[in-house]
Amino acid sequence: MSEDTGATFAPDGLRLVVRTYAAVHEIAAGDVLLPVELLLAQPPSTVGAPPEPQGEAVCYGAANEGIYTIGEGNPVPIHYLRRDQPKP
Repeated sequence: MSEDTGATFAPDGLRLVVRTYAAVHEIAAGDVLLPVELLLAQPPSTVGAPPEPQGEAVCYGAANEGIYTIGEGNPVPIHYLRRDQPKP
């Protein structure tokens, strides 16, 4: 991954989502006690990214049901990705 612009852990601590300018990536931890350096060494899966000219921030919904993203601009829409949404 390059040019990371935002990242966060899921509320259950079992996944990490990373936003770059062009994509959204998710890494499954499988264990909340997994050291971060081992987590980041795992290959990410690409999540379907919304049509944003420049992705900036990302977070999980409180119930782990989906991922929210936001980019730059004015006005700035908030995009929602269901976790089961296929890649574009």
